[in-house]
Amino acid sequence: MIEPSATPSVPQASATRIARLGCVICDPAVSFGAIVGIGAKERAVELAADLSVACVLTPEQQATAIQRFVAEPVDVVIVKPLESDVVAVALQNAAEAGISIVLVDGRVGGIEPDCSVSFDNVRGAELAVAFLVDQLPATGTIVHLHGPKTSLNAFDRSYGFHSVVDHRSSIRVVEASSDWTRCAGASAMRELLNLDPSIDGVFANSDALALGAVDAIAEAGLTGEIVVTGFDGLPDALLEITRGTIAATVRQMPEAMGRLAIDVALRIHAGEEVPPVVQVDFGLVTKSNVAQASVELLPIFPRILRDLIQGDSALADERALLRTLIDHLPDLIYVKDADSRFLLVNEAAAAHLGAPTPDHAIGGTDFDFFPDEYATKYGADEERLLESGRPLINHEELTPAGIGDLRWLSTTKVPTRNESGLITGLVGMSRDITKSKATEAERARLVEEHEALRRLATLVMASAPSERIFAAVAEEVASLLGGRRIVIIRYGADETFTVVGASGSLAARKSSQEAFPALSPSLASAGALMSESRATWSS
Repeated sequence: MIEPSATPSVPQASATRIARLGCVICDPAVSFGAIVGIGAKERAVELAADLSVACVLTPEQQATAIQRFVAEPVDVVIVKPLESDVVAVALQNAAEAGISIVLVDGRVGGIEPDCSVSFDNVRGAELAVAFLVDQLPATGTIVHLHGPKTSLNAFDRSYGFHSVVDHRSSIRVVEASSDWTRCAGASAMRELLNLDPSIDGVFANSDALALGAVDAIAEAGLTGEIVVTGFDGLPDALLEITRGTIAATVRQMPEAMGRLAIDVALRIHAGEEVPPVVQVDFGLVTKSNVAQASVELLPIFPRILRDLIQGDSALADERALLRTLIDHLPDLIYVKDADSRFLLVNEAAAAHLGAPTPDHAIGGTDFDFFPDEYATKYGADEERLLESGRPLINHEELTPAGIGDLRWLSTTKVPTRNESGLITGLVGMSRDITKSKATEAERARLVEEHEALRRLATLVMASAPSERIFAAVAEEVASLLGGRRIVIIRYGADETFTVVGASGSLAARKSSQEAFPALSPSLASAGALMSESRATWSS
């Protein structure tokens, strides 16, 4: 499972004149750059920093936005660079004007920034490619779909790709370059499939390129036959992982990068020393952990939707993407407000609640779907979370499902916050672990039985008296059956029986009632003794 990445610890800036910060990001709807911007805006509000954000779509627009910040001027400019060659001149002008530079997830040739906030692109690529190779037969063909050669991120990811495949002579590599868009990725992959349909796998240097490859593969009728891995961990790529069309993606932490960039910028402005590079964590997302990765993105979605600069149709598209993503997950996904009312549930959660459709759950609380004893416990957990802001991680709980049976769930709940940092509700994910819990219980039972047999065998091999062995048998069986009372009797040929062993309080009582003649008044005493036992072993 992927753990939420905390923003690396950076000391707060010294008291000084309020810094004017400029941030230039590429923001095509729900993109890596958009989420970087969300993190930066959040952190700026928390620290009362003066931040202006310019959202652009092309390298030329990015260069123009940097020049505008030079003219204003700002104290620090934060840039998620698109293309090295295009933005280099503008960043050089910023440096010459005395403006500090913080680069996020990228490098620019000829520019030495005051600090780079990034993560290890080489190691991330190695992780994804190693996973890809493991999914393929011993020999095969892999397409390396990378971005323009002017992108240094593309070079790093390509280096990581080759550091894995170049040592495997059985793998044939086909190189393909295109722009960073989904459309360009589809065009490049379409052309490759026309030339050579016997492709086994694709490693794309970005999720956009991977999604384009998936489109071209579907057009060719080869969905499920070619293993595709991407890079970035964007929501639409996570959706394709749930569908099985993308096998994995490297998830960066764009929100953490944006927040950290603000911290670094303020430290630079305050005259404090900062390291030349500050890195955030990353992880590989596959079908086994895509639910957790999706849950961690859910709190960001409302802010992305609010910040979109496109029209209503774009908002509808992004809402549809979110809905489709969570409804494809087998885990229970839900969003609640500060009063623990359901704002959103997926299909799996609705089924567990016993609601006919997800919409029927909206506005309700746990008290509308669970017995009071369970709802009260869930409410107490959520009250503590909302008051403290501390998430509930992998909490195991027993809960009644809508169909009436009890299920074991592993539940994670994290708070949601508004742009001012105030907690507004929570996002939850629950995974059904009933089968695994049953397996664990069975394994524990077998171990317990084995230990019981070992202890009894030890007594036998030590030539212990028979009464001690029978007493031990009764005690072990009682323990295995959950504390039930056990009595062991021996039937005689003369219509009598003898109590030879008993557990618990029966052991003391049977000592005064060793033998009972059949069909005699004593038999009533034996019957009374045996009636107290809920299980009887005979020998």
